[in-house]
Amino acid sequence: MNTAQPRNPDFAARIRREFDGQGAMQLIDAALDEVAAGRVTLSMPITHRVRQQYEVIHGGMVAALADSASGLAAISLLAAPDGVLSIEFKINLLAPGRGERMIARGDVIKAGRTVIVARAEVYCVEAGIETHTATMINTLLVATGIAARVK
Repeated sequence: MNTAQPRNPDFAARIRREFDGQGAMQLIDAALDEVAAGRVTLSMPITHRVRQQYEVIHGGMVAALADSASGLAAISLLAAPDGVLSIEFKINLLAPGRGERMIARGDVIKAGRTVIVARAEVYCVEAGIETHTATMINTLLVATGIAARVK
């Protein structure tokens, strides 16, 4: 687990604003469930809209939630005007995504000055039981001042 400290004392409110600005997360009805320094948990309902033809969640939807969870975890450690852009990620889809809800728990592994490495562990919840569905490793570029340029 990363031990870096947030450079913005108002990081939790910032993560809420960043999450609320993501149209893709609104499209899949994602929710922001937990925010801590270097850690963010997102979830979404598993509905027909996010399943593929075999009635399991589409891999692209798994990747989208994992990318946002790990990216927001990285942002939680940054100064207010800075943001991140994913420059590479690897996702292992470990089990078919079934159930009522999917949860992505993102956390920072290493926070560098220009590159942050984060991960997301993804679980699907069916009848109250969590099944480990995917693991993502995300490499993110620190984009200096990018948040100040976004309206």
